[in-house]
Amino acid sequence: MKTPLILLTLSLLSPLSSRAETAGVDSFKESLGWGMRFGFGARSTDMQALNVSGHPIKDYTKNNQVGYCGTLFARYNTPDMFFQAEGSVLHSRTSISFDRNSWNTADPTLQNSTFATDQMVLRAGVNAGYKVVNQPPYTMSLYTGPVAEHVLESFSKTEFSGFASDDMYEEIAPVQIAWKTGLECTIGNAVFCFEYQKGLHNISRGIYDSATGELSEETVLNRTNGILSFSVGLIF
Repeated sequence: MKTPLILLTLSLLSPLSSRAETAGVDSFKESLGWGMRFGFGARSTDMQALNVSGHPIKDYTKNNQVGYCGTLFARYNTPDMFFQAEGSVLHSRTSISFDRNSWNTADPTLQNSTFATDQMVLRAGVNAGYKVVNQPPYTMSLYTGPVAEHVLESFSKTEFSGFASDDMYEEIAPVQIAWKTGLECTIGNAVFCFEYQKGLHNISRGIYDSATGELSEETVLNRTNGILSFSVGLIF
């Protein structure tokens, strides 16, 4: 008597279990999304140490140029938050101008110098976002997360002008770590992002003489990067 009863119970529960598993899979799929964004970014430079010919330079001018960026991302949504992994490419250019004789207050002669850094990087990052406004099709979210950048050496360089010797090159850290914070707004499938990324360490490995390959101890360009960007795209 017990065996038929058990079989009957299992036969009744089996469709319910199957429907629950199907609903769970469908719900998970609906929580996943992906998208792409394209936009513009300006890289700024924050000097940690600027020494030329062995003398510290305190006054300088930053010249930031707008570059371009493209991003692909995948996202998992919850009712109040999202978690996102993304990969992107960014091209940017920034320069620093200064009077390399400014340390010598007894000599008013101007000796204008400039170094410009042109970089193309591949970026990978993860973000956690909180939906401040969540009234579909409109949402507004704040997000933050770490970023790792890989510098493409073939498309990146530092140029020198007005130094005692311009026949030198800079070794840039090939991998750079940063942290970013941003604001995202969506209207239906359209997405708009404003974000700021701050480098967490010095990107300069040293300045070298092009002829001898020797490290210059008199020229130091230690600095970190910051990137302010705006991008638009679609999310599916």
